Amino acid sequence: GTAALLLFAATIALLDRRGIVRIGASTTVGEVRRGLRRRDDALARAFDAVAAAFERRAYAGAAVGETQWQHARSAFASFDAPP
Repeated sequence: GTAALLLFAATIALLDRRGIVRIGASTTVGEVRRGLRRRDDALARAFDAVAAAFERRAYAGAAVGETQWQHARSAFASFDAPP
């Protein structure tokens, strides 16, 4: 649960630090998603995997299953590759 929240925060920080999307205090998950889709569909798909785990935990209060967690971690690894 907490890991999904931290992975999402790390994803947002990485995307902002690399200038892929600009994040403000009130930026929503949907705004990030739309910005990524305009830029690169592959980035958007990877973000969706991380965001799905985050949304499941943060908004639904549900547990993140092992398969979803592994998918989110793999997606993050694609962001974490050197630019």
